[in-house]
Amino acid sequence: GNLFGSSTFMDVFAFQKNVTQITKQQAFNLTKGIPTMNEIQIENEAIDGKVNSHLKITKALTSGVYRCVAKNKVGSAKRNITIPVTDVPNGFAVRETHIAVFRGIDVNITCQAAKIGFRSLFWHYPKNAQADNVHTVTIEGMYSNTLVLIIRNVSDEDVGEYICNAFNEYEKREVNESTYVMITEKEAPFVLRNLTDQEVNSSSTLSMICEMSGVPFPEITWKKNGHLVVPSSGIIIGENGLLIIERVKKGDEGQYECWATNEKGQAY
Repeated sequence: GNLFGSSTFMDVFAFQKNVTQITKQQAFNLTKGIPTMNEIQIENEAIDGKVNSHLKITKALTSGVYRCVAKNKVGSAKRNITIPVTDVPNGFAVRETHIAVFRGIDVNITCQAAKIGFRSLFWHYPKNAQADNVHTVTIEGMYSNTLVLIIRNVSDEDVGEYICNAFNEYEKREVNESTYVMITEKEAPFVLRNLTDQEVNSSSTLSMICEMSGVPFPEITWKKNGHLVVPSSGIIIGENGLLIIERVKKGDEGQYECWATNEKGQAY
């Protein structure tokens, strides 16, 4: 399938002898909306006794069947070609290939297939999965169909490989993509690298990073002489525990500590 908004080409060849006209028209469309002529370019050229006609869809907005018609005084000939448009790369995909989750939360796994060329979406669960906490929701879009697998209150029994299946009508075979769901254990914060004393010149910039870890990743806060450091003019607290002090002055002297906190505990 062609991705929504991309371009595509179609070449049609006809013998030049007695051919008086080659035209192209959209015979019918398979989804709502019809591309305007501004999005289609047609070029005809005569080469080696043939008329070559090129159709370029400069912006693919909708799937459809296109018809090339060649006419002369004797009669006419035509040929149809289907141009599918989708918002799913390669026409079929599972968004998440590996999911690590905490016990007790809900998990959504998304399987998508192009509307044209794929059908019969369904999920296959691991043998140990609990059927009573697993269900699916179907979402019909303009360019694709989505089958969302929802696992409520994830437990150890839900760990395993979940496989989404579909039938590929182009290749006349079943295709599948999978996602592996596993449990992540929570951990209290811990120090990866200790802070070291620093000497800096007045009016320079000081940067300190708090290297902590934990599961889930802890919230980082800074303290100076036991008091919470908050962002202000010249003091920046960035992501992942970065503290920046601009235009260092005498009043910035002191003992700095970084604290890491999550639901399992604290570390500093």
